[in-house]
Amino acid sequence: MKAQLIEGGAGSGKTYLLVQKAIESAPESCLIIAPDRITASELKDLLPGFKVLTVRELCLEILGDPPRLRLVSSQEALGYLRSLLSSETLRLRSSYERVRSKPTFAKEFLELIELLELNEIDVHELLRISGDEKAEDLISITEAFRDLLEVEGKVLEADLPRLALSHLDDAVLIPPHILVDKLERFSPAAYSLIREISAGRRITAAVDGFMDVSHLSKRFIGELRPEIIRLTDQHRLPSPVTSLLERLTLGGTVEGEGGITLLWEKTVFDEIEAVAIEMLNLMDGGNSPEEMAIVVRDKDSMWPIIADILGGYRIPCFRADLGGGEGVSVMSAEEAAGEFETVFVVELASERFPMRYPSRQILHGEEMEAVRAALRPYGIPGAMSPADWYQHEKLLLCSAISRCKGQLFLSFAEDYVANLDCKPSPFLVEITGDEEMDAERCHQLGINLERYRISSGEGLRSTAKLCLSLNKTIFSSEGLDSLPERLPETAIEGVGERRFSHSSIRDYLSCPRWFFFGNLLRLPSEKPSRVKFGRIIHDKLRDLHVKFPEMDRADPETLLRYVLEGLEEEFDPSQ
Repeated sequence: MKAQLIEGGAGSGKTYLLVQKAIESAPESCLIIAPDRITASELKDLLPGFKVLTVRELCLEILGDPPRLRLVSSQEALGYLRSLLSSETLRLRSSYERVRSKPTFAKEFLELIELLELNEIDVHELLRISGDEKAEDLISITEAFRDLLEVEGKVLEADLPRLALSHLDDAVLIPPHILVDKLERFSPAAYSLIREISAGRRITAAVDGFMDVSHLSKRFIGELRPEIIRLTDQHRLPSPVTSLLERLTLGGTVEGEGGITLLWEKTVFDEIEAVAIEMLNLMDGGNSPEEMAIVVRDKDSMWPIIADILGGYRIPCFRADLGGGEGVSVMSAEEAAGEFETVFVVELASERFPMRYPSRQILHGEEMEAVRAALRPYGIPGAMSPADWYQHEKLLLCSAISRCKGQLFLSFAEDYVANLDCKPSPFLVEITGDEEMDAERCHQLGINLERYRISSGEGLRSTAKLCLSLNKTIFSSEGLDSLPERLPETAIEGVGERRFSHSSIRDYLSCPRWFFFGNLLRLPSEKPSRVKFGRIIHDKLRDLHVKFPEMDRADPETLLRYVLEGLEEEFDPSQ
């Protein structure tokens, strides 16, 4: 077997060298394996006509179409597990008995089962390590759950590499040259499958050693004795991005004025609208949406907001993990791949990115310390130390930043609905060296700080539909097109001029008093006050919803006038 390992950091050209290795072979003699759909899509664009498969696709191709084998979705698997945990026939001896009915317990347990499988860890080993009642219950629940899936003819996606390995035989046709991109993102179970199918064949893999927390490159070197090609020149990354990565990883200095912009907004809706405005400016300058990417930490909560607001600005976008699309690529930091002229890394707020340290009740307690210690090297949530978790999140940020080969935008908001009164991410504090994110300090570092961008009518349209869920004429396509391009300035005695953005209108509709004190008078906010204001204006909100039918036929000016009249009825701004 001839093996090659291409090592290099972000922007060193690993993928392009891997592509060149593939081109040197004929398409029919190559099998290119990617860890996820985003990477696979990138490789398909670079290598048209070549066979590119994700690990999931490779497993399904090897397995064929077994009549009694059906992949179970995460939600469906969670339903099976919750049904099992609620069954009286399942007897538990440990403290799990008290928490088995909690929704979070089933979710954490399913995650643990999948991670143990992907990391090739036998659950029975945990009993040998601990010998505690909790370990016994872990085995009991796991075995009962797998028996239930087998009866139903279902299989977890995490089980696919193991099943494919057991079905591998001479009937499965494997090309003579295997190429693997982003080796650091594969699970140990997936690596074992790749190692087996490459037996007697030529294999070339590319890896970012800095991101290789599973140490698969060491396993690759130890087992295959490959020729190692080390790339050190990060030619793709612009100077500001390179210096930013060095500051995060080595404590260096950010250099390169104008290459990095920091957007600071009040709400997540304002944050994404500020991103949209920057995109429009770039598009006016000749950049296409296909040259832009948005990287998020929490894809599930951020995608609806991004899709709605960018759609309101008529900026096409698509979720990169769902396959090819047109427009701006939206991807999670865990799956970030490809290279783009402009990259927006959003959600850089405390407890968002980095995510809050994942304490897991399954692995909690002194009696589970031995189990946690055994699982810690595998990066399993609940077993990692807070410091290791922080480093894991920082690696994800570095991966996101390294997608940029031109201009980089970092952004955060103070309010993410689920997370209120957010502070800047510790990563931003590391970058600027300033907890207050002082504008002068950012300027000294060559970072352009922009706070509280102006919102426009397009943002009002999209956010109103998303947040209020109103199926009204005023929000129909005809009604929306009649809204002004930019909301008018309105002078209010005693507080000066204010621009009312879509999020401001949203705040008013939720709580007029909160809007008045927070948005107009700029008074300090406290969470208890929000609750108090909400109770006081309950009747006002009820009256407001009663009037919604009248607003069906109202023009935009009438809608805005109604909002302002409501303020005048509730408050006397002169006092």
